[in-house]
Amino acid sequence: MPTRPVGAHQRGFTLVELLVVITLLAGLATIAVRSLATVQDRAHFEATQRLLADCRAAIVGGGPVEGGFLADLGRLPQVVPGNPLTELVSKQDSVPASQLVTDAVDPEITLAVGWRGPYLDLPPGTDPNAALFDEFGNPLEVVVDTGRWLLRSLGADGMVGGTGFDQDVTLALIDVPSGIRRTRTELGGTVTLETDPGFGTDLRVTVFVYEPDPASGGLRARSTNATAVDPSTFPATFTYAFLGADATTPGRRVLRAYVHVVGETERPGDRRSLPISRLLPPGATTVDLVIP
Repeated sequence: MPTRPVGAHQRGFTLVELLVVITLLAGLATIAVRSLATVQDRAHFEATQRLLADCRAAIVGGGPVEGGFLADLGRLPQVVPGNPLTELVSKQDSVPASQLVTDAVDPEITLAVGWRGPYLDLPPGTDPNAALFDEFGNPLEVVVDTGRWLLRSLGADGMVGGTGFDQDVTLALIDVPSGIRRTRTELGGTVTLETDPGFGTDLRVTVFVYEPDPASGGLRARSTNATAVDPSTFPATFTYAFLGADATTPGRRVLRAYVHVVGETERPGDRRSLPISRLLPPGATTVDLVIP
């Protein structure tokens, strides 16, 4: 009896079946690619947010250098075309290196002024003079206009606006309409005058805060007159405040209080508090002073 070949009743896929399988595989591949793209965009978006936060810390404090660029120079980085944040990673010829500076009026006041970066950590081998890019591969921008100083990434699509991962990632150091001003520290506190200075009753206590002067590369002094709480007995207490336009820039600053006769020099050499050096954060802080 003739034998039947093994597999005689087996048959291959039809063309229709092959097309169905290919279509299903293509659909699964598309879903996988889209899911992977979404995961990558999310990772790039979150990494860009962290990069902007690092830039903010490099400018106003919290980065690898105590106090940041603003603390050392008394100003924000100059916006250079093509590389708006180059001053954070590379000292420019026009910017002095950090050095101790003594106040011209009160020689006991000294403060470090000048560039001591880099303020921003870059990956090894990165050209410090090259533009900074976000994690999408687009250059970071600095937007400066009336009442605003913003760091901005244009998102995944590299265009202004957008939604989802295409939306801009912004971080404001100054945005006056929104009430954001991370470049100022409002300062206040008390001054205790422990003993009668013997000047009579027409006394005044003046508080100075010393900060870098970006125009001269030296020091500048902001001053405010303290208000007596009860000057009739000693120790006497006074209150002071540097608010609004009189606020200082954040960073390491030196404060000193002086007592003097109204109408005479505000910084006499005999009755004054010890100089107080403090690292002032953005926002508001309190420092109390004592005149022995």
